[in-house]
Amino acid sequence: MAASPARQGAASGPEPKRRRHGRTRPLAAASVVATCLLLAGCTILVSSPWHSRYGRNHPLAGRFWDSTHKRFTDWNSVVDAAASATYLLVGETHENRDHHELQARLFGAVVARGRRPALSMEMLDTGQHEAIERCLAEPRCDAAHFRRAVSWDTSGWPSWSWYAPIIEIALRNGLPIVPANLPRSQLRKIARQGKLETDLAARLWTAEAIPPAVRREIEEDIRVSHCHQVPERLVASMALAQRVRDAFMAETLAKHAAGGVVFVAGNGHVRADRGVPLHLRLRNPNARIVTVGALEVRDGLRTPPEYAQLLRSTALPFDYVWFSPRASNRDPCEEFRKQLEQIGGHNRRTP
Repeated sequence: MAASPARQGAASGPEPKRRRHGRTRPLAAASVVATCLLLAGCTILVSSPWHSRYGRNHPLAGRFWDSTHKRFTDWNSVVDAAASATYLLVGETHENRDHHELQARLFGAVVARGRRPALSMEMLDTGQHEAIERCLAEPRCDAAHFRRAVSWDTSGWPSWSWYAPIIEIALRNGLPIVPANLPRSQLRKIARQGKLETDLAARLWTAEAIPPAVRREIEEDIRVSHCHQVPERLVASMALAQRVRDAFMAETLAKHAAGGVVFVAGNGHVRADRGVPLHLRLRNPNARIVTVGALEVRDGLRTPPEYAQLLRSTALPFDYVWFSPRASNRDPCEEFRKQLEQIGGHNRRTP
């Protein structure tokens, strides 16, 4: 297994390759994301094992799918599209380290092509804006300083070492780092009240402008993602919070359209049919948007179109899809049920 990028901190380039049991597949080795990115056009081939354990021998693992042309494609073609976009949105399964390496590699490849996009992340919210700006204004602001500035270790997001290579690319190249999200406290308030304050509603008009059919799909996403454990009376307000979140992140990206933006977020926010891209297109139908989904392979699903059903869609809702092994074989709904039981037990013990 490759060492953590935080421990290795060596060189990188836009063309590392990753192997799958003796075969090489294009993917970032996150440990290789720094020095070479300062040299546009550099090429390094890297061979290292997957981090994710399950499905390494799956026929799709490590491959890119072009959803528009319905065919497999190669790394260079994906980079060509990514480098030409105003908005590049790259998804992830949060707990899959391989997905974060893909994000770092693709971001680095775009920079190596001479682009200077802002980096925007779902994991950073506007409540951290001042802390981020103070860090960026310091000559010594490196990944370690940034980590402390945003209190990453208490944020609830996965290991900093997985995201550090992405941040390092922005820091080393002097690129803007833009918090994309609303603070969690504000999202909880919206979900609780089921409505927006007037000024915010006016700003985030796309949250109400999306078609009714898409709203219903988002509501069903809420039910499914919470394993049908959410009381029905709460579904509509939670779906509103989700729409507002995507509308807000789209507004944030739109403010940085002039120089381009690379956006890192969960796959649900990156999907074109009902995530952030939908709101971007409502704002500007001609926006140049490229979406890259990162999906974990499933046993029994051996062709890319079959994965659309997992996303409750008739077609894959990304321009490109990259397939990786699974980080876990645990049933997410079983895990969610256990969490609910623990919360319930804690509440019963609390006087």
